[in-house]
Amino acid sequence: MNKQFIIVAALAAFLVVAGPDAAAVSGPGSAQMEDGTGAQVQNQTQVQNQGETTQVQTREQEAAMVGVGAGAVLAEQRRSRVANAVQAMLQVAERNDGIGAQVRTIAQTQTQNQEKLEAGLQKLVGRSSFVKFLIGPDYGEIKAAARLLEKNRDQIRLIEQFKDQVADQADLQELESQLEVLTQVNSEIEYAVGSAEKGFSLLGWMFRLFAK
Repeated sequence: MNKQFIIVAALAAFLVVAGPDAAAVSGPGSAQMEDGTGAQVQNQTQVQNQGETTQVQTREQEAAMVGVGAGAVLAEQRRSRVANAVQAMLQVAERNDGIGAQVRTIAQTQTQNQEKLEAGLQKLVGRSSFVKFLIGPDYGEIKAAARLLEKNRDQIRLIEQFKDQVADQADLQELESQLEVLTQVNSEIEYAVGSAEKGFSLLGWMFRLFAK
């Protein structure tokens, strides 16, 4: 009986002593597993977020490239339309001595102005969204474009005054048709410049005041 009591007491004492050790061993291990799992989930979340951010940035860059490409195509189309209109007007001028010199001068000026307008519009559209948000669009280019557009309109009105000096009906119709092309291109440029000017900016009001 004493032997059994001694054995039971010894086993109980062993369990009491071993219990905390076992808990100490299993505790940190479990914590490490939990920490490892948490870190793994966190890393996966970070990688996923970074991937989504990269995809968004890529889509924005692609959209910007598409916008720039489309703008370049439209600019080339406008140049071509103006060049064709000017060429047709010069042919009319050659057949009508009374308005020849004036039409030639105005036609050449329209071509030069168109190049300047397209170059200015490219600068306006090419301004980054951050710079535009901070200081606004290039107000200097906007004012320069406005002056050129007004000059174009004045020249178109001047040629319209010469139409009664064109005797041939076919030449008159050709001249009116090309003036309509120039007027349409002028309107397209004006709309594009106006669109580039829109939008909120922090300091745009100040830069607008000093733009020439």
